[in-house]
This record gives sequence, C-alpha cells and structure tokens, in this order.
Amino acid sequence: MDSNPGASSAQQHDHVSNAPGSDDCKLSAVRQAALNGELADAALAVRSMGTLSDALAKGFLSDRPLDGSVGTLTHAYAVDRVDSVFEIEAPEMLLYDGSSGDAPLVAIVYFVSASDAAAPPSGFTGPFDAWHWHGTGHSACVADTGAMIDSGSATACEAAGGRAVGGSGWMLHVWAVPGVVNTSGVFAVDNPDVSEGPSANSTVNG
Repeated sequence: MDSNPGASSAQQHDHVSNAPGSDDCKLSAVRQAALNGELADAALAVRSMGTLSDALAKGFLSDRPLDGSVGTLTHAYAVDRVDSVFEIEAPEMLLYDGSSGDAPLVAIVYFVSASDAAAPPSGFTGPFDAWHWHGTGHSACVADTGAMIDSGSATACEAAGGRAVGGSGWMLHVWAVPGVVNTSGVFAVDNPDVSEGPSANSTVNG
C-alpha cells in the first residue's frame, strides 16, 4: 500500500474501502499487473481451505459453533499467525458464509498487530487496500484447549481462563476468492452479495 486516502486515525474502527482500478485513481499497467499478481497469490494461499471444515482441519479456530445456521458470517482464526508482519501467503483470518462445515470461503482477512493508529501497514501495491483500525478492545479469546471463548473483553477472557490474542492493530478484508464477487470493491469491508450477521464485524475481528 502506497497511501491510504480514506483511513482516519481519529476513529478506532474506521471502515473505508476503494476498488482497484477505480476511475479516480488508476494504476499504471505495471503496477496493476503487480497488484493482480498479489491478489492471485492471496487466493492461491487459501485454495485448500474452500470450506470451514477445511480451515478447521488445518488448525484454524471458528468464532462460532458449527450449528449449520445461515445468514451469518463465520471467522476462522489462525491465532499463531497474529503478529506485526504482513504476509500475503499467511492471512490471519478467513471469512466463511455460514457456520456449517461446508460453509464456503468468501474472503481473506489480514490482521497486523500495531500500537500506532496513524500508520497503516504497507500491504498490496497501490493505494486501494484501505486498512481499518481495531483498538485494544478487539481481540480473540482462546482457551488452553485451543477453543474460542466468547468473552467480550480481554479482562473477561482472562477471568474465563483464556488468552487474549490480537489486541490493537490494522485489519484488511480481501475479496479475492475465485467465484466471489464484491461490487463494493476487492478491499471493501462488507460485501452486499453475501450473508450479513453478528459475526461480520466481530472481534480480532473482521
């Protein structure tokens, strides 16, 4: 990311998005090709995790029970990946449309731990990857067993015998999964074409 024209450091959770190749800020052919390659790399990195069951089998943790409910989005967390480094090939979260084992992957989510709300990470080529800030109140709670705990806060997480993971940092949603279209843009926070629900904007959380 070269710049973030829409992000505001004054807001703790500022959702801003732009679409690659939008009329107001087109990339050169070389830089567009670089961005396209990065998005392809992101999609390739999650190709083997097309369903929620696939992600869980690879060690990801679900933020909701696999109860088969529809109309909601489920986050799968790779808590061991949460750090201050942006790696296209190692997203910290995946977003699934539903909570059954066969719920399909719809988006890739990156989370970079940070303490500076004024300095978003250098991510994808160009100015379009509109990272948004999550303050210290946003974290995932993980039990010693590896299960997710619905705690609501880091303090409540510790009281429940869990470990808070994530803390403050920058988040980016990437709608680069083959077959998934987001008319709001590949880096938009939300997608009007997939389910919306309480998990769509939850915890170290997207």
